Amino acid sequence: MSQETPASPTEARIKTKRRISPFWLLPVIALMIAGWLIWTSYEDRGSTVTIDFQTADGIVAGRTPVRFQGVEVGTVQDISLGKGLNKIQVRVSIKSDMQDALRSETQFWLVTPKASLAGVSGLDALVGGNYIGMMPG
Repeated sequence: MSQETPASPTEARIKTKRRISPFWLLPVIALMIAGWLIWTSYEDRGSTVTIDFQTADGIVAGRTPVRFQGVEVGTVQDISLGKGLNKIQVRVSIKSDMQDALRSETQFWLVTPKASLAGVSGLDALVGGNYIGMMPG
């Protein structure tokens, strides 16, 4: 038995399979995580309120909390002098879940430790530092 060779050679068709490289998966996942982080920070940013005080004793931007019934609901963002230099303007960021409590009648005050013959007040401020109290109106 002899094998016959064809007169014309057969053509081989080479098809390349187009596939996404697994190396592209990591940047796509990183972009999805970055987008999620940006979205959650946008949703949780809360509201900004400007409060006028006579003095800024003990208020530190970025560190002084705003508390409602002992729970921290915000933080001081910025402290500046008001127009006419007769008041201090404190800009605070209030968490988004307390947004309903912000009304025109909402009251803010600075809590500092005080000792007198009548008694001691603001002991929690003595331990944790001054803070801004809040009472929804």
